[in-house]
Amino acid sequence: MMMMRLFQGTPWDRLPTCDHCGKETDQCRCDPPSPATTTVPPPENQKLQIRVEKRRKGKTVTVIKGLQFGDLESKKTFLASLKDHCGAGGRSENDVFEIQGDQSQKLLNLLAAKGYRVSHC
Repeated sequence: MMMMRLFQGTPWDRLPTCDHCGKETDQCRCDPPSPATTTVPPPENQKLQIRVEKRRKGKTVTVIKGLQFGDLESKKTFLASLKDHCGAGGRSENDVFEIQGDQSQKLLNLLAAKGYRVSHC
């Protein structure tokens, strides 16, 4: 009597193979794939917009749009430096940064000093 394997015929039954040569990963001699790199334009090529918005209960928030970063860690570090410079809280989502309060003049001066092209809306 032949013994059936639990995952026979399913993707979990097969050993992982190389996408390039098709051999099992233990026997593959292909070069490892290079990590995907994203090109981030330098600050002088990024056009930013700063504006102050009113939120619920009369709260004001300074919004910065257009900042681009290559990785999450540099984005977090930059947000922390903005919050520290303004002495306020804030958050980021996609390419939008929000700093609590009307911090537009402080942020305009800071970002211009760092080489960004900034417009105040």
